[in-house]
Amino acid sequence: MSAVTDECRLEGNDGSAQVVRRPLVSRKPTKDARDFTPEKEARLNDKMAASFSATRRKMSRDVKFKPANTAFDRHNQEHNSSFHGFFTLFWIGLGTLVVKTLFQHWRATGHFFGGRLAVMYALNIWDLAATDAIMVVASVFCYFLQVAVLRGVSWETTGWYIQQAWQTLYLATIIYRSWVYEWQWIQSVVIILHCCVMLMKQHSYAQYLGYLSELYKRRQTLAKHLEVVHKLDALKYNNMSEKNSHETELLTEIKEIDDELTLDGVTYPQNLTLSNFVDYLLVPSLVYDISYPRTERIRWSFVLEKTVAALGCFGLMSMMVEHYMLPIIPLNLDLMTSRQKLEEMPWMMLDMAFPLISLYLLFFYLTFECILQWFAELTRFADRNFYNDWWNSISFDEFARDWNVPVHRFLLRHVYHSSISALQLRKEQATLVTFVLSSLVHELVMACMTKKIRLYFVFIQMLQIPIIMISRSKFFRHRTTLGNSFFWFSLMTGPPLICLVYILF
Repeated sequence: MSAVTDECRLEGNDGSAQVVRRPLVSRKPTKDARDFTPEKEARLNDKMAASFSATRRKMSRDVKFKPANTAFDRHNQEHNSSFHGFFTLFWIGLGTLVVKTLFQHWRATGHFFGGRLAVMYALNIWDLAATDAIMVVASVFCYFLQVAVLRGVSWETTGWYIQQAWQTLYLATIIYRSWVYEWQWIQSVVIILHCCVMLMKQHSYAQYLGYLSELYKRRQTLAKHLEVVHKLDALKYNNMSEKNSHETELLTEIKEIDDELTLDGVTYPQNLTLSNFVDYLLVPSLVYDISYPRTERIRWSFVLEKTVAALGCFGLMSMMVEHYMLPIIPLNLDLMTSRQKLEEMPWMMLDMAFPLISLYLLFFYLTFECILQWFAELTRFADRNFYNDWWNSISFDEFARDWNVPVHRFLLRHVYHSSISALQLRKEQATLVTFVLSSLVHELVMACMTKKIRLYFVFIQMLQIPIIMISRSKFFRHRTTLGNSFFWFSLMTGPPLICLVYILF
């Protein structure tokens, strides 16, 4: 998708945000550095306006990064509250459940662990690892493409199309391997999710640096024009004040471009290095920027803490799936008729609701409090606003913004804003495009996991639109507790329904 827009999102210190219009390219005349005459001004201006103004957007500050901690980080003093004891109770309760489950299984079978998932994990493990490594290494293509763009390849007429073709090939290859090779569903989910992360990173890197390359070339052109104007005799102008005014206009535009090319003392193309690209792959952000806020040092004790927490969460999730999810699925599923499946479905939903919401919370904690924190600490990435208080949401649009901030930032810059500018969509239409794209990506994950193309996920997620409209109604607007209860009820019934329709049909 093209990266053209004239809107940007500005975030205040209080967390508020607003979308404002800001022109990217000055409407002032430009100068031909090789053969300037005032008579050529109009023709040259029209040419430059056609090639720049209609194809570029100001994206350099539509997403701002600033030092922040996560809400559940025990080192975050700002979020310590009187409800911290319930957080502790949650983990003690899960620990008690684990002990009870393991001893019951030992009493019945003589073994603490069933081993069904362990067998799944071990199958094709080396093929999976090789695919993941190749996928990461292949992403360096984007870096070399941007080097070529800096050296003369036009991003707008050539580079952008090469990047889109590469991303299509990249995704198609991973989908093919996931679909054709006999990977287990767990392995397919891991590789497809990582593929989506790598695709978003590559897209953001290429779009942003492609945009900066055009600005950089624009600045070089203006600098040449300014040098010519300095050498011109005042007789080519009506008077000396006109020449001075002309120089001031050029200097002003150059200054504006310099401000966009520079962040925290780093100026493009200084950031176009292989080490910078590798660093970007490691930082927990799906949106590229010239520079990120950093912490002073790496806390190795914190890295160890998150490593142990990640392993513990993964073990808990495996135990939940093996002892509370898989037994719900009938062993004679292939022999059941559609009528029998429909009759059993409500009971299976009731059995699956609590284990699945627990699994959902564990997945959230594993992803945002363990894995992303682990990478953030190793890269000294200071902006750890990976989520907001989504558990207080009263509607699913609020939930979508708060529960996964890295993805929200990517969709905001590269889908929502781009849809408005490139496709000339209204804000409501751009929101719908963003929503549909998100649904299709989720459907892709489910298709690769189950080897079924059913579009159940797209249909069920589209049902969120009337649910959002209901949650925005006057009835819910001033009844936050009721709205939050409705949100949690939907979250507890939706995932079991999605899982079962893919399993049963």
